[in-house]
Amino acid sequence: MATVMVLLMLQPHLGATLIIGMSVIAILWAAGSTPSQLGVLVAAVATMSAAALLLTPWRVARLVAFRDPFADAESTGYQSVQSLLGIANGGLFGQGVGAGRSKFGFLPYAHNDFIFAVAAEEVGFVGASAVVIGFGVLALAGFHVARHAPDRFGSLLAVGITTWLVGQAIVNMGAVTNVLPVTGVGLPLMSAGGSSLLITMAAVGVLCSIARQCEPNRRRKKADS
Repeated sequence: MATVMVLLMLQPHLGATLIIGMSVIAILWAAGSTPSQLGVLVAAVATMSAAALLLTPWRVARLVAFRDPFADAESTGYQSVQSLLGIANGGLFGQGVGAGRSKFGFLPYAHNDFIFAVAAEEVGFVGASAVVIGFGVLALAGFHVARHAPDRFGSLLAVGITTWLVGQAIVNMGAVTNVLPVTGVGLPLMSAGGSSLLITMAAVGVLCSIARQCEPNRRRKKADS
């Protein structure tokens, strides 16, 4: 974990580093690590993240903009302000699919990091809520698969995949709505990106493969009992 996180920080990509850390901690928790072991790991990740944040001027600027994006709406807070304006313009039912205006040069990275703001503008609060609910269903399904997986490896793999996808979605949507600082990670299954989409679909395929084995495993356990 440390090796992977160091390589990611050399990119530098703090957002991906935190998501990897979150996934590994979830796997270790599911594997039975003690609270003290997890506490040490969480403290180490938090310390590294805080150091990377406070020692990098542009990350500090992002943190300041997160606290009040409208204080510098023309510079450091520009992305967050434009994202919030796009969401507000969507209203309850949205402007219509393809009719959103924020993606035409007003909102930077509208096709990947801030795709959720575009969706909220075009399909409104109702459509954006459906996206959130969709990831919630993915979380419930993924952890259900992990609970009923046929073996320990499949169970831990399902925990890791589910935590990764749902955790990244939370980080992305939190940044778009200014609930969390901007981290520069895409929204799984929605943001543009060929290699990212390929790996995400492969991960979902692995999760589905584990799920296919859950019912026979449940039947065997029932027969044994």
